[in-house]
Amino acid sequence: MVEGTHPYILPITFAGSLLLAFLVYTYSYAKRPPPLKPGQDGTEKPPPPYPLKIYTQQQITSIGRYPNYEALTGVPLPTPYESFNITTAKPRPYRPFRWAYHQTMALTKLEPDWWLELESTYSTRLLQRHRILEKYGKKIMDRYLGITDPWRVKVACTEVMEMVIQFLCARYPQYFSFDCDKFVLRNGILGREFGVYEMDPLDVVFENVPEDFAIVMPDGGKGGKYVFVAGVICSSVGWDLGEKIGRVIGEIHGVVPEYEEKMGKSMDRYFSKLTTDKPIQRGSWDIVVGEPLFLCAGGAHEKLRSRQDANIKEDDLTLRVDWQTLRRLPLSGGYSIQLQSAVHAG
Repeated sequence: MVEGTHPYILPITFAGSLLLAFLVYTYSYAKRPPPLKPGQDGTEKPPPPYPLKIYTQQQITSIGRYPNYEALTGVPLPTPYESFNITTAKPRPYRPFRWAYHQTMALTKLEPDWWLELESTYSTRLLQRHRILEKYGKKIMDRYLGITDPWRVKVACTEVMEMVIQFLCARYPQYFSFDCDKFVLRNGILGREFGVYEMDPLDVVFENVPEDFAIVMPDGGKGGKYVFVAGVICSSVGWDLGEKIGRVIGEIHGVVPEYEEKMGKSMDRYFSKLTTDKPIQRGSWDIVVGEPLFLCAGGAHEKLRSRQDANIKEDDLTLRVDWQTLRRLPLSGGYSIQLQSAVHAG
């Protein structure tokens, strides 16, 4: 049930959720005055540099393995972090605090250098995530193929894998390299090599990056609504992937007041218009006791989270920071939601 040093989490704080933030953001976005149509201000509206193209299975096959995602998406590869040392690296600080510590949606443009982030707990965290996966199985990693075009789910998983590899090799060249002839990823931190197309793409990601990924995709069989179709999530608190996969976005967070009446269409419209060159990110924080990583739904920890404990000491508290990003995948028509959790001691 609990993976970490202590299950109790202070109930007065709020752990932000990327999808829930999008629900509110897209509704407010939809309420803005409509933009001027081409010609209304005397200028022509230029076409987007990365149009929303839908690729067929044949077109995707013709592109081949390991395409150039910088060219496909318009998102530049990260700058090489040549001074990076995995044994001493610390997570980037999170400093958006203002009295009285309100959390906002805080949606910003993704900084390409920080899509993924490694730090000194890399190997330890990977081992911890392995134990969680072995214990909980499909509550941690799974796919849902009950959509109109299930082949797109595999394509999306492969896209995420290839984008992760290209990022790691560009950002941390002293630790990662890729043989484009043999399609082998070398991980110098672990001293391992991975034949990436001989493995499940989610396994490749899981073995090399201690971060979570969720993939959502429009389903024609559900009126084009966006469905949670695949992912690997080891750092959820109070829920797990197994209970959410296969659901449309509006169902993932339970009942959201007036979602269907006022927010559902705005949410779907926002996703449908997000281009590959416009990934976004947000950060959220929570004050926790110990370093809990994964708490599945149900169990004694939920009772602990519903009350205050007067015996908690300041030294027991840590700051948990969650970085979340959303980016459109260029080939499958899906979207990758990446979640990174880091704990800062007080």
